[in-house]
Amino acid sequence: MKNVKKRLFIPLTLILILLFGISPVFQADAAWKHKSTGWYYYTKSGRLQKSRWVGDRYVNSKGRWIVSFKNTGKGYRYKNGSKGYLKSQWKTIDGNRYYFNRKGYAVTQSWVGSHYLEASGKYVKGLVKTSKGWRFRDEKNQYITNKWKTINNKRCYFDKNGYAVKNKRITINGIKYSFDKYGFMKPGMRTGDKGKKYQNQSGSYLKNSWKKVSGKWYYFGSNGYMVKNKWVGDYYLGSNGAMVKSTFIGSKFVDASGKKVSASALSLSAPSAVLIDAKTGKVIYQKNANQNRPNASTTKIMTAILALEYAGLNDSVSVSAYAAGQEEVKLYMNPGEVYRMQDLLYALLLPSYNDVAVAIAEHISGSVQNFADLMNQKARELGCKNTTFVTPNGLEMGNHGSSALDLAKMLRYAMKKDLFRQIIQTRAYSFSSLSGGRGFTVYSTDDMLGQMSGFLGGKTGWTTLAGHCFAGAMSKNGKTYISVVLGCPSSESRWRDTKTLLNYGAANY
Repeated sequence: MKNVKKRLFIPLTLILILLFGISPVFQADAAWKHKSTGWYYYTKSGRLQKSRWVGDRYVNSKGRWIVSFKNTGKGYRYKNGSKGYLKSQWKTIDGNRYYFNRKGYAVTQSWVGSHYLEASGKYVKGLVKTSKGWRFRDEKNQYITNKWKTINNKRCYFDKNGYAVKNKRITINGIKYSFDKYGFMKPGMRTGDKGKKYQNQSGSYLKNSWKKVSGKWYYFGSNGYMVKNKWVGDYYLGSNGAMVKSTFIGSKFVDASGKKVSASALSLSAPSAVLIDAKTGKVIYQKNANQNRPNASTTKIMTAILALEYAGLNDSVSVSAYAAGQEEVKLYMNPGEVYRMQDLLYALLLPSYNDVAVAIAEHISGSVQNFADLMNQKARELGCKNTTFVTPNGLEMGNHGSSALDLAKMLRYAMKKDLFRQIIQTRAYSFSSLSGGRGFTVYSTDDMLGQMSGFLGGKTGWTTLAGHCFAGAMSKNGKTYISVVLGCPSSESRWRDTKTLLNYGAANY
């Protein structure tokens, strides 16, 4: 008996599908239900749908599927039995009038004679087209005047003569509105007593909603007015109401999308970075800050420290053949030439000349190796735990390298020296050798100078292995911040990361 029941059930199911066009999916979901009068659609909550489209099927005011009325994707059509689709004629469906054109599709958002069909294809009762424009008759068959009317989910305004306003900007009850060539109100900003609002094409005002206008995001509160100078969730609205991006708001940072991010989520291209309070040494932000890596010419911060502590500013420094033979970048000093120590410090820190670093090292310690020992000793005194110096100029040799945090400690120490601070804030410096009188003008490689209020200067560095590096400082609101970025992929990203860090410090501490 069980096998017999199965054989009977399957054919009956197929017959229903073929006759009524109902897919097995609907039956499985129990959304479409069949009754003696036809098919009906219920939502998951059990509510019967009426006078609306459910997919490509239309259900009438009683909820019954009108099989002949279809949404083909290209438009609405009505099949008149064996005669085919209705063409070039009116048809009343579910109490609404539709007009089907010569191709068999319902006319939408257009006029047929003096009758207007909205987006759904329904004839708009009361709307009349005359030689002077649109008019609208109310339930008393009177033309309305000085009134709004919603047509096709769009707002129209009928003036004192009863005609729809077109191609104009007029003031209604103290508020200016614009209307297009069809007579529909244009959506947009409206200025009220308490600020700006955004009016939809339907005439309603946005509330508790975001809106993008002319490429900028705005938020309209519960009273409909534009929010200004305030946080809305993770986003901040500025003084003009627009969402702000890529900046700091008080103690908060918003990224390029406008979303608030924490310090740990700062977007930096540098694989290693740190930001510290110059007064206390407190780490404000760090990203692989203790990672030892090639640090290029930021090494010269330590070279300058030792020169200021172990040599006199008026010392005469003789250039060896080894120093003169250093690779670029360099001053191109000649063996045997003599220079004043103070002049060499400018040439060391501004254009970052490698031959100058070696000349200073040999003058103080007799050899590069001995000077490197002195550099490492000083680094340990400053609490640097991830630094090994081999050269005074930062050119890669052996295991030469440092970390972002160690370099921040060095710069913090160096910034206590007046001449060091003076040098790194200098854009250009001129001097001459003491021996042959050759004259030079050297220029800073620090592109941050003059770019940020309170910026105090710093030291650049670059090699293929180290990438673009920078250690710099900024003073703002009574505090000084030191940032270090190592391994940036480009010079531009080096400056961008530095600005991000220093701005973050100024906004948060």
